[in-house]
Amino acid sequence: MIITKSISRFARNTLDCLNYVRELKELGVGIIFEKENINTLDAKGEVLLTILSSLAQDESRSISENSTWGIRRRFETGKHKMSTKRFLGYDTDKDGKLVVNPAQAKIVKRLYEDFFSEKTVDYIKRIFEREGIRNWDGGTKWQSTALHSMLENEKYRGEAILQKSFTADFLTKKRVMNNGEIQKFYMEEDHEAIIKPRIWERVQLEIKRRKKYLEEHGTNSYSIIQRRILLLLRSCVETAIRYLLVKVGGAVRVLTGRCGSAVNGTR
Repeated sequence: MIITKSISRFARNTLDCLNYVRELKELGVGIIFEKENINTLDAKGEVLLTILSSLAQDESRSISENSTWGIRRRFETGKHKMSTKRFLGYDTDKDGKLVVNPAQAKIVKRLYEDFFSEKTVDYIKRIFEREGIRNWDGGTKWQSTALHSMLENEKYRGEAILQKSFTADFLTKKRVMNNGEIQKFYMEEDHEAIIKPRIWERVQLEIKRRKKYLEEHGTNSYSIIQRRILLLLRSCVETAIRYLLVKVGGAVRVLTGRCGSAVNGTR
């Protein structure tokens, strides 16, 4: 025999509740729900269980909707709290507002500076790990995706976008990214910035430029050396084309094309 406080504590929805009850019943195991005073081994137990579990599911839906409504009303008035559990550079005060963590802020600033000096996030990751720089949980292992996310995080410029994700199903509690399904809230001058807005915007442009570069060159990796080689080759080709064909007395004379950088001694 299994004793549980209530139907809502036993399962999230009516279907799951009935399936679990039937499986246990086949094994000869009954369930007693104290709040509803139901014993599943009784003849009338399953009928009552179906009705009451449906009511419990509807109650869960109502609680979830009321909670969501309250959160959105607070967002509309600019009231919100942020977690810094996996967020480098800030702590929270007693009111839940973000305050700069000076030691971590130096790491954030360095990330932006290194990226803007044309280092890749993979290269920065290796540098951070080699130097033993600690991340948000105190470890020295870094993820490139996490560094890239930090470069795009508007909170470092002192602003905040609220409701980037939302709970799509009150039963499974599954959260999904908000792609316009519900309203977002943009909070300007929400807290002290670590990165100046002008620098943050320039980094976003650099991210877009690199993405475009990868698409145009059909590659999934970016490096400043590779980019400079491609620019040099393009320059060499243009130089060779200019000197390849020369008209001489109405006839076309073919000359040997040479790289302009080789002529200048810089190849």
